Amino acid sequence: MVRSPVGDITGIHGSNGNQFEETMIAKAHCRLAISCVTDAIKSCLPAQQTILNERYINGAKRETVMQMVLIGGNDQYQEADITARTRFAAALDKFVAIRGCEDLIPPLQVWK
Repeated sequence: MVRSPVGDITGIHGSNGNQFEETMIAKAHCRLAISCVTDAIKSCLPAQQTILNERYINGAKRETVMQMVLIGGNDQYQEADITARTRFAAALDKFVAIRGCEDLIPPLQVWK
C-alpha cells in the first residue's frame, strides 16, 4: 500500500525515512523483475512462448497446449517443454544479472 508522506514541520517527531519513496523504489524493483520474466519468455521461439505462456502462466492443460503448438505425441511435447524451460531459464538468468534482480529471482540454471 502506498501512503502519502507525512511531514512534521516541528522537528519534534522523528521519521524512519520516507515510506512513500521506499515503497515506490520497492515496487519499481519488482516491476523490473517482472519485466525480466516477460522479456525472457519473449526471447524464446514462438512455440516455446506458447508453451510457457499457456501452460505455466495461464494454467492450460497439457493436451490443450499440445494442440496449440501442433504436437501429437507425449514424448514430443515432453522434449519441447524441456527445451522451452531450458531456453527460458538461460534467458532469465541473463536478464536478471543485467538488471540486478538477483534478490528477487534466484538463478534457475545449475552449472556442473
